[in-house]
Amino acid sequence: MRLSRFPYTIPGQLLTAPLGAVMILGSVGCNGLITNLPPGAVATTFGVFLNTDTTSDVIGAVRLADGQSVFVFGSFQPDGRVREITGAVLRDDQGQVADVTFENGLLKSAGSFDGSTLNLTYDEVNAQRLKGRADVFFAQVPPADQNQTIDFDVDLQQAAADLAQSVLDLTGLNVSTAEPPEDPLATTRPRSADAGPTAAEKADQSAQVIVFAVFQASAFAAIGFALVQVMARLVSAMVNLVVGLVQAVTRNIVLVVLTPFIVMGDVLRVAVVQPIITIDFDLDLNIVIPPRPHRHL
Repeated sequence: MRLSRFPYTIPGQLLTAPLGAVMILGSVGCNGLITNLPPGAVATTFGVFLNTDTTSDVIGAVRLADGQSVFVFGSFQPDGRVREITGAVLRDDQGQVADVTFENGLLKSAGSFDGSTLNLTYDEVNAQRLKGRADVFFAQVPPADQNQTIDFDVDLQQAAADLAQSVLDLTGLNVSTAEPPEDPLATTRPRSADAGPTAAEKADQSAQVIVFAVFQASAFAAIGFALVQVMARLVSAMVNLVVGLVQAVTRNIVLVVLTPFIVMGDVLRVAVVQPIITIDFDLDLNIVIPPRPHRHL
């Protein structure tokens, strides 16, 4: 997700222009307390964890009370803002992992719990629409049917409540009806960013993460909204268009592959209503970081 090549605006700094529309549909929730994590509290604490180490490729994580968590990867600008989001990993309460990668602000590839993968190619990208195709590998079907290509067409401006109902109808999952956040930084402006941090500046730059805490959580929520949108459309298209598979089992196969990504998106969407906790991921030994997401080819 390229955040550094556009003006200091929500479409420019949270999402690239194609996804900018999702940032102005709703309001920011109450994030509650912004605090430092007490030693040893990771196993039982839930909320949005933001990494204060701006040299790390781990931006943060969202952990829910039910044990599900999503780790977000990318890079920071020297002043503490997010420069780029390159991927995310869902870890469920059973320890299973699913991952996604992003390229230039768009979902590019994904790997599900069962080893199935999908790669997305975009033919049309604008503030209202994402249109293209998904090349899907189904890990648990006969080899002749494992590779499928599905067209998708996503309306990014669909109302959040309508999206939630669509997901419920298709999958039986109850997802958040919270709309994407709008500008959380209306009264905040960053200081000038240096070309690169020195050792003396590192502590000051880490502190900037706290300044932009709501900004980071809102970026997570916006990505989550787009992720749920795309996956909901793919579920609908796949159930009707996947060929070669027995129709009675097609829906179950599709849900096994895509449900983890809908859950991932929903966990990210509720980031703006979770308490925010700042932490240095590389120093806290209680945090087990999942493997970094990689491109699935």
